[in-house]
Amino acid sequence: MWEFAADVWSLGVCLVAMLGGFMPFAADQRRFASQVRVLRRAQEEGRSATRAIFGWFPPRWCNLSVGAISLIDSLLALNPRERPSVATVLQHPWISRHSHGEECAIEREGPASPDEATTSTRDPTRHGQFWVLV
Repeated sequence: MWEFAADVWSLGVCLVAMLGGFMPFAADQRRFASQVRVLRRAQEEGRSATRAIFGWFPPRWCNLSVGAISLIDSLLALNPRERPSVATVLQHPWISRHSHGEECAIEREGPASPDEATTSTRDPTRHGQFWVLV
């Protein structure tokens, strides 16, 4: 199944922005590269990427729940292969706890792979779209 690792990363960035109230990464290329090095080191040492990000912006402190930190840490894995799938994200305990008992499901429309997108007779602008049904 074709996964959207870049979209999962973007979800992590959006969650930091929504829950923390700030954009986690610099627009400046050199500063961003430095931030990525800090994240890589934190992840290699088994530390929280989320807590590292909050550390870049003193006097902010990370007052997110353990569950939110766990989810963001998984979404911001630098190695795309280590990021969860969209289905796995929807099953994360933090998401489950905040879905108010509603079952989350994914409905996929479009081809299952990039190869199928190029050979499909379907509308090529619609390949790989996900809708979250709550």
